[in-house]
Amino acid sequence: MVGVGRWSRIEIVISISFALIYVGLAFFIAIVGGVHGPQVFPYFVLGYLCATESALAWLHFSLRRRAYKSKTLLLLAGAVALAISLVAGSFATWRPLVNSEVARMERQAAATRVFNVHDQTLLSEKGNPIGIRLRYSMRFPTSDYFWQSPRLAPQTDLAVGIWADGRISHQEVDPPMALGNSGVQRYEKEKTYNFTAEFVPNFLIWNAEKTKLCIVNPPVEYKANFESLVANSSGVRYKIDISGTTYEGSTEKIYEPRSFYESAKKEGAAQLEGQGFGGSTTPCK
Repeated sequence: MVGVGRWSRIEIVISISFALIYVGLAFFIAIVGGVHGPQVFPYFVLGYLCATESALAWLHFSLRRRAYKSKTLLLLAGAVALAISLVAGSFATWRPLVNSEVARMERQAAATRVFNVHDQTLLSEKGNPIGIRLRYSMRFPTSDYFWQSPRLAPQTDLAVGIWADGRISHQEVDPPMALGNSGVQRYEKEKTYNFTAEFVPNFLIWNAEKTKLCIVNPPVEYKANFESLVANSSGVRYKIDISGTTYEGSTEKIYEPRSFYESAKKEGAAQLEGQGFGGSTTPCK
């Protein structure tokens, strides 16, 4: 009887320990896979966790009813195998789910309509050109959309990295987005939405109150090309793309990055040092 009690305590420790390990593994996999993959992935991991815990419980009680001399080793081996199965099954499911999600998003993007795309020069309050105002309309194939964003970049490589690309400074949508059942604002199916997006180049940035512009000088590796760009650059068209759609186009007008720079300088913009992807080492004040 003493031996039986000792075996029972060992089995309980092993089973409880691995039950907790499974929970930890499932939580980690669900968080990592959910962030970098489909939102439904954590539910599949939860299902695998329930199956694994059930299998461990069955293995535990099944071995206790039998008089195997090496039942502790059998329980340990089975618990390890279940842990491996949990991890392998989760990752084996992740890739097909990702592929399915990508295919669904591609179908939605192809079915999303973008039209009435127009652009004009964005002027400061003093009437100086500082960027581009983009207007466009969209219709969505489902009510599952809650995010879209336009991007502007020169069609010609200006050799200054992202520093001549557009930085969104203001966005509007008419009519407003609808509040869904989940409490998240979403676009309604087949309803026409009219968007306005205002861009300044990445080498300009507004202060927090959006009352003053600052000039952000790109990092040293772009310094020579940037100085040439703002000194004697010619006009360029900007390519337009909108996330969540297959739309690709270009601006109707030609714009001079130099004129945006000169406007900010004329209005007394402070000079800041740039870093990273359009950031500055100090805030614009």
